[in-house]
Amino acid sequence: MELSTLLLKEETGRPRRSEPVRAGVPLPKGALFPGGALCLREPSGTLIQPLQSRPLGHWDDGSVRWLLVDFPINLEAGESKTLTLTHSPDSEPCGSLDVVRDREKQCLIVTTPDLCLEALPDQGRWRVKRNDGDWQLHTLELTSASGSPCEARITSSWELVDRGPLFAELRVQGQWTDIDSTALSHFTARLTIFSVNQLVKLDLTIHNPRRALHPGGLWDLGDAGSLYFKSLSLNVDQPNGHTAWIRAEDGAEPDTASGTQRLRLYQDSSGGQHWNSRNHQDAQGRVLPAFRGYRVFRDDDVIRHANRATPVAGISGHQASTCVSLRRFWQNFPSALQCSGSRLSVDFFPPDAQSPYELQGGERKSQTAWIHYGDQWELLTNLEHPVLPRVPAERYQACQAFPCFAADAEPDALDRLIEKSLAPATGFFSKRETIDEFGWRHFGDIVADHESLYLPPGQAPYISHYNNQYDVIFGFARQYAKTGDRRWFELMDDLACHVADIDIYHTDEDRAEYNHGLFWHTDHYLDAYTATHRTYSRFNTTSSIPGQTGGGPAAEHCYTTGLLYHYWLTGSAHSRSAVLELATWIQNAHEGSAGFLAQLLAIKKQEIPRLKKVLRHNQNGIYRYPFTRGTGNYVNTLLDASLLQPESPWLETAERVIRSTIGPQDDIGQRHLLDAETGWSYLVLLSALTRYLWVKLDRGETDRHYHYTLASLRHYWRWMADNERPFLDNADQLEFPNHTWVAQDIRKAVLLKQAAAFDPAWRDRYQSRARDWLAYVVTTLEHSKECEFSRIQIILLQNYGAHQWVPKLPAAATADMPVSSDEMTGQLSALTKIMGHILHRVWKGVIAFRPSRERAWLKSRLEA
Repeated sequence: MELSTLLLKEETGRPRRSEPVRAGVPLPKGALFPGGALCLREPSGTLIQPLQSRPLGHWDDGSVRWLLVDFPINLEAGESKTLTLTHSPDSEPCGSLDVVRDREKQCLIVTTPDLCLEALPDQGRWRVKRNDGDWQLHTLELTSASGSPCEARITSSWELVDRGPLFAELRVQGQWTDIDSTALSHFTARLTIFSVNQLVKLDLTIHNPRRALHPGGLWDLGDAGSLYFKSLSLNVDQPNGHTAWIRAEDGAEPDTASGTQRLRLYQDSSGGQHWNSRNHQDAQGRVLPAFRGYRVFRDDDVIRHANRATPVAGISGHQASTCVSLRRFWQNFPSALQCSGSRLSVDFFPPDAQSPYELQGGERKSQTAWIHYGDQWELLTNLEHPVLPRVPAERYQACQAFPCFAADAEPDALDRLIEKSLAPATGFFSKRETIDEFGWRHFGDIVADHESLYLPPGQAPYISHYNNQYDVIFGFARQYAKTGDRRWFELMDDLACHVADIDIYHTDEDRAEYNHGLFWHTDHYLDAYTATHRTYSRFNTTSSIPGQTGGGPAAEHCYTTGLLYHYWLTGSAHSRSAVLELATWIQNAHEGSAGFLAQLLAIKKQEIPRLKKVLRHNQNGIYRYPFTRGTGNYVNTLLDASLLQPESPWLETAERVIRSTIGPQDDIGQRHLLDAETGWSYLVLLSALTRYLWVKLDRGETDRHYHYTLASLRHYWRWMADNERPFLDNADQLEFPNHTWVAQDIRKAVLLKQAAAFDPAWRDRYQSRARDWLAYVVTTLEHSKECEFSRIQIILLQNYGAHQWVPKLPAAATADMPVSSDEMTGQLSALTKIMGHILHRVWKGVIAFRPSRERAWLKSRLEA
């Protein structure tokens, strides 16, 4: 039985030989169950081997929803192939790879036909040898801010993470300490050892687990919680090497050195037109890059210089050769490769930079190095632009991989607007160049060019970062699935990697409502200065948000669906853990963390305002959660977590939140939803609740929770159809009445289009209004100078899809079922319920009371 097809195309004009490739493949419900044997065939019937696979997600019946497949591929320059993934009950795994734990040496040993790798028990080191060669020792080295070597102490010894016929993956965790045994940073190293091509991949993450102090809610560089270091390198010692060489760029002739001579390629800046942008300043405001692009040194002499290096460095010896590369080399500057007769070095953070590196509190950085134990440098050059297997768009539709996905829809006016996202002069790739959105901390982020809208003509744009606002990662993923254009994939992958490292606050030491939260965009219509991706800067004495000059991660800025799809499409462990990390954070932010003082604060912020509403006869006061995008993001994040961990109570929590937010007999007038500045984000909430319906249908569940949500949404959809107007109709109510508000109106079109599927009695009315909204949005933006701005493009990308096609639903999904709005009660009963919630919080705080916990909670607030 055919499960899927994979389309491959060689696009760089270079042949590929046994290049390892990876693809996330959606599968229809019931097609494959865990443990089923698979095979991958070329059109001729030739088997692609070795094939390695593992499930990434499951349907409610236990069958595989998303499958990760890894395999080697041979392609000639410019060649295309279509591969077929099928069941293969008689096939046996093909591959020669073995993993054993040597008790005597206390190490893991991986053997392939050509290599033996020993993961050593001390300091996270490992050694490798070819069958006909000597051992090569591999060492990770961190130096302190003063340049002193640090000691690597292992906190979690080498473990086997994944194993199959194509590769084995090992992981080790530890921390570096300085000469005083003070912990500087944590690290995680993952080694992927392939059974083909004598190839090993190193994924290295450095992490500062401390909190930032962020005085006054300001998050500038130079914070007391930052750590500083001089360099971070991988050193590969190869005995008996005699010639060192570096190819700086694809197509360039190699520079060579022999004997004791040293070659070094150092990338100091992006090499772009704005290489010395203010984007690259340190805590003191000094712009760090010293020169444009890269330089190649032979000993101390510069022998080559240019702008953007994509280098491979190697050593040739009498018995063996070794070469290395660093992924996204110039994009993540500063970067360096160095080689001499007996040592290769990959400098993730080179010591050449003008000042030590600052890793902010809760910040981390992950990078990837490739090591080839041979002289096929072309293999590493190819891996900088790898073959990208693509699933045909119709497969995504058939597998219900994305809700409301129309594979064969003809491009329309909205598609033409979205194409501007890839335009050579104004698209997202081009925007990076305007403020030089490159470097190890910045690369992958979105330039918030819309923040410069009100600048005088000719003034330089603000340094402003957009993070993952409105879940542009998801928008990129959906466009990649629909079009197969690898540029969408690259934008998705770059941003997902950036968000998972830089924009999530990876610490346990701060406030519960901040720990592991997502930082949002830097301040509106102001320069970021030294706040990088941390919202508010001390250099801005006032904020664009009236009455606010500081703050941190906030639930109204939490987006996880794109990270979920990035995990499904790539198998990224970082993206998977990011979804669950953010789900835990946003739950703590809404429910309050354990501890008496934390619950008292929750009573003050949540229960007392509800009590006041009820006393003012506002029936919506009975609800525990605000009718805003913050609650919408909460529900949506819980849904994403439930898709990763269906055995955990994430979905049940989402259902509880829904019933405590909305009801089918609400007095909508008391919500004041037409007050655009304060009410617009209810559209995000309704979108999350509509997605909940799709998730329930995927699970085959149309239970009382489903019908309660459906009845509530029908109440609001019908109100929208009769009452909503364009935001700019009341422009005098808006602080910044620009065309971002027109883009936000597309949410109304998308909601009503889906409403037509779920509420047949009003179908014609919804469809008519949805068409009107879409036409208004598209027509207005087609003639707008703002339509190319990041924020507008991102809103369109996030809400793309349902305007083209919504599937016909079964009768059970649209039936009118009696539901009880059990949250809506009389005032006396409402008061009783709120008082019950207050007492429950008090009791929850009492049973969780620990003096140490209360002191830590209080300390985290007094220090801010």
